[in-house]
Amino acid sequence: MGWRFKKPINFGGFRLNLSKRGVGMSWGFPMFRTGVSSDGRRYIWITVPRTGLSWVKYFGNKTSSPASLPQPGPQPKLASSKGQSPMQTTPGVPSLSSPQANSPSQPTPNPPVQQGGTPWWRQKNI
Repeated sequence: MGWRFKKPINFGGFRLNLSKRGVGMSWGFPMFRTGVSSDGRRYIWITVPRTGLSWVKYFGNKTSSPASLPQPGPQPKLASSKGQSPMQTTPGVPSLSSPQANSPSQPTPNPPVQQGGTPWWRQKNI
């Protein structure tokens, strides 16, 4: 088990919790607290004083840093028609980099599916 660091700073019923993961805050009294943890989740904490017994319920998901998010896979190559390179555009057809292609009125393409055929919403680490 690794080392832990936690330093609460009390201001009456308000508590600022400093730890190696960041800063959290909570409000309450000795038997009940509610707050936001250093990873952004809300929680409720109930304890029985002087017994060491407590119960904690977290709400929401942990926030991830951009470095820990999955990176997109290789982009598919566009098939060229009539000897045009994929970067050339056909007259009358908007390119992907045009402002019209990013307008909210146009439907967005389906999310990518990984090679195993598992849809993105059933993948565990997303």
